[in-house]
Amino acid sequence: MKGNPPSKMMENNQMTYTMIKSLVKKLPLSCLMLSTLVACNSYDFQQEFYKNEVGLLSKGTMMVYDRQIVDLSADEQTIYVVGNLSGSQNTSQDMPFTVMESDSLFNRYNKVNFDIDTKRFAHRLPTRCYDMPDKSGVIKSGTRQGRIPIQLKNLSELSPDSTYLLNFELDPENSASINQKKKHVLIKLLYKNDYASTAENTSYTYRNTVVAVLSEGSNVARKLSTSVQLFPLSANSVRMMAGDETWKDYKDALDIINERSIILEVGEKDPRDGNSYKVSVKPYKTIEVVQMPALFEYPNTYRIVEDKLPGGRSEFYKEFRLHYKYRVAADHPYKEVKACFRLKVDKHSDKY
Repeated sequence: MKGNPPSKMMENNQMTYTMIKSLVKKLPLSCLMLSTLVACNSYDFQQEFYKNEVGLLSKGTMMVYDRQIVDLSADEQTIYVVGNLSGSQNTSQDMPFTVMESDSLFNRYNKVNFDIDTKRFAHRLPTRCYDMPDKSGVIKSGTRQGRIPIQLKNLSELSPDSTYLLNFELDPENSASINQKKKHVLIKLLYKNDYASTAENTSYTYRNTVVAVLSEGSNVARKLSTSVQLFPLSANSVRMMAGDETWKDYKDALDIINERSIILEVGEKDPRDGNSYKVSVKPYKTIEVVQMPALFEYPNTYRIVEDKLPGGRSEFYKEFRLHYKYRVAADHPYKEVKACFRLKVDKHSDKY
């Protein structure tokens, strides 16, 4: 058999050399991939990436906790200081923590938000408005949070126009490992009843509302077509501006609010209509108010109204219908108000 010519043998040798060189180049990468797979198979994914530390639940740079809304209609009104656990895994042991009252954030909150406008400053929640029997809590093994209850009381004494805060910080001597970035909290008090909330702007829209000035020879009357904001005062009462009274400059708003506001107090069911509740109209501060006799469209009631829509759908509203007169001072004429205002609600929400 004749052998391959020298040129052909050289060509074969060159191809073999190229293949071997290519394999050698790929070998380190293959080994690296293999070693990585082996390392991953032996890695403990349950190990702790970050240290378990206790902090106080809050948000933002001001460290405010405003996720709790107190229901004034509830028998017990309780909020909580919430201890929160950091780390990628739950702890296998209990993490105790204790808080103490502080001013670490309160003064900064007022300075940042209001500077020298002291009329708008937030207030500390008065001590007569809460009890805190125990300032210690625990994050139980296998959980992420622990709570310390604060029982609230006398909330009807508070002004819905003011912000009330509680300032706490972790006690380093009686707490487990502390998250230094989350050791303070400002708890902002928010509350609601069945008719309004301080957590959001509760504005009712006017419908068929007329304000008439009751002075001799006067025929001045105007129809209101905008809205009115309601503020919760107690379990069954709200505050609102009377008639067509308004305020413009916030610096002077509190004096005007005190002078020209009324209280609506929702009472028992109206015996003439099982779906309605009687409403009493009362003065908030210095305003003079006289509740007028019920009229067909303005029977001094509160009720849930269902409006039927085409296609079998319905919309639901909370609705006040009132008849009263008022004056802001003895030398002012009375204004008669025939008012209807309503707030659209979801039938399936807690507002209903």
